[in-house]
Amino acid sequence: MKGKTFLFILFCHTAAIAAAQWQCLNPTPTGNTLISCVFTDSRNGFATGESGTILKTVNGGATWTRRPSGTSTTLFQVCFPDSLHGFTVGYAGTILKTTDGGNSWSRYPVAIRDSLFSVFFTDIHNGFAAGTRGTILKTTDGGTNWLRQSPGTNNTLLSLCFTSRDTGIAVGYYGTVLKTTDGGVTWNNHSFNSPYHLNSACFTSRDTGYVVIEGGILKTTDGGLTWNNLPVTCYTNTLFFTSKNTGYTAGWNGNILKTTDAGLTWSSQTTGTLQYISSIVFVDDTTGIAVGDHGIVLKTTNGGAAWNTITAGFTDLLKSTCFLNADTGFTTGDHGIIHKTTDGGITWTSLVPEVKADLFSVYFRDIQTGFVAGNQGILKTADGGITWQTAASTATDFLWALSFPDAATGYGVGLDGVILKTTDGGGTWNTQMSGTTGLLTAVCFTDVNNGIIVGSTGIILKTTNGGSAWNKINSGTSEALRAVFFLDASTGYIAGDNGVILKTGDSGTSWTTLASGTSTRLYSVCFTDMLTGYIVGDAGIILKTNDAGSTWNQQLSGTSSPLFSVYFTGAGVGYAVGAAGIILKTTNGGVWVPEKYNTGRLTIYPNPARDFIRVAPIREYRGGCTITIYGLDGREMVKKQSFCTDDLIDVSSLLPGFYLVKLAAGDRIFSGKFIRY
Repeated sequence: MKGKTFLFILFCHTAAIAAAQWQCLNPTPTGNTLISCVFTDSRNGFATGESGTILKTVNGGATWTRRPSGTSTTLFQVCFPDSLHGFTVGYAGTILKTTDGGNSWSRYPVAIRDSLFSVFFTDIHNGFAAGTRGTILKTTDGGTNWLRQSPGTNNTLLSLCFTSRDTGIAVGYYGTVLKTTDGGVTWNNHSFNSPYHLNSACFTSRDTGYVVIEGGILKTTDGGLTWNNLPVTCYTNTLFFTSKNTGYTAGWNGNILKTTDAGLTWSSQTTGTLQYISSIVFVDDTTGIAVGDHGIVLKTTNGGAAWNTITAGFTDLLKSTCFLNADTGFTTGDHGIIHKTTDGGITWTSLVPEVKADLFSVYFRDIQTGFVAGNQGILKTADGGITWQTAASTATDFLWALSFPDAATGYGVGLDGVILKTTDGGGTWNTQMSGTTGLLTAVCFTDVNNGIIVGSTGIILKTTNGGSAWNKINSGTSEALRAVFFLDASTGYIAGDNGVILKTGDSGTSWTTLASGTSTRLYSVCFTDMLTGYIVGDAGIILKTNDAGSTWNQQLSGTSSPLFSVYFTGAGVGYAVGAAGIILKTTNGGVWVPEKYNTGRLTIYPNPARDFIRVAPIREYRGGCTITIYGLDGREMVKKQSFCTDDLIDVSSLLPGFYLVKLAAGDRIFSGKFIRY
């Protein structure tokens, strides 16, 4: 009876939180770099990019929404042969397909690990994908099966373009040009010796085509047999032609060029951005979309005479965040950046301090009184951030972190072992002796007397007398330590380089190394209770523990940008900020489920299970289906093709824990849950 009660509580809790995850509040629609864009008609379009990003628009690019891809890998190109069927490819042989106009995507396994950079379908059945080591794959059944071609090169291939079902070209590294006229059965080599790479093949007819080369554009008029240089004076990466004479190329520093004479001359257009543009596409003669770094989306409705930025928000480098409550918070970054929200991160207002310092730490005592620290000391506001004053005694200090155990007492730490202390609410600051010249990166006080400082080369300093004396503590590591957090007077955590996580249960006198499961640099740690904590770091990593640090599971952040700070206002509500203006929010502790399951429930037994589970047959459906098991962090753990019979599935390799099961049968989705013990 006790076990059944546990299952009931756990299932109910999960049902309440299953729909949410980490969501990007800024910039919108995404802060991830977008690499490819395609439109199926004047209104419906798609963009793909870093961290499994798939965006969809239904209003011609005016607004975009993110669609679940089920992967965190970079997706390099997207292709739609019609309005319903689409494909996108990426790292490590990733191939995704949609059959419902991009609303949902499924992964099609292929027996390769080569990264795929280009995909091209001539119709919904016949398509090609190309990538590293000269890989060319072909499908004739809409992506269900892929066969490796023999192109006769090991050079990486970056772009495919077909002018008919049988005739196509592949280009890539070192001047590689391959052509097929028999649907990929054979590929003829028309490469030329070059140190440069070819990309973005685009043909306006059977014989006339263009490719981008580093620092220029090449044109062919004989189907790719020979190529001539065109007069382009800036670096571009992508091409799109709306007619045989009119085309566009885009790339570095926000450059977009236009030709109206088939490439003989090119004129520069004003984009209003310096961001790298990865892809450009036009839906008609005048309406075009360009996408690129940090999720930038540009749109023109007059053939490029004017380009408007669709992306909303800011792309400042954000280093720290702090919230007073669920609604009111602050974030700081380089060049004096301070942003404030009063609606839980939905909108942000820019606060402008007089000093344009790089700001690494922010702390607000109440709605009016706050402090920021950076490479020009400590700034204080007494009016909610409207005005800021520099504490004169700190102006020459390079500070990385702040900690205030009460309204009057505060500490700041930073470069060259500097430690500052205030006892009058930040009016004056006095220097303390740290005994080190190393970089001190983080500080945490549990009361006015007891505090821990961490820094470079494994530095841990401890005081029990308000900083009158600081003692060095053995950390057991030489890695740089970048974050420290205490739950109470005894229990604390430290995070740092190379995935280092340390824990203390004796107020910091001794520290134990925890297994993080990563070698990524970690920047910030925050706990919401004695069991539940979060750590963020490079490459968008978010780690979560539910057992006081004994195990850490990686969550899907949806970004590959470094995350420098994490802050939770309650048990489930948290924020993470980082490079390129990234602001993420979760309202359920970061739990992620691949789709919203509402078609039907699965019967799974035994439950709990140890070695095997059975999925009861779906009586109202007969035919092929796919059963997928996911961890609570959204990672795909087990996948099996089935005929919707009483399936036996091996789960012996899974760690003990809670898992979600999805059965996809035709256009129907069924879901269930089980525990492996």
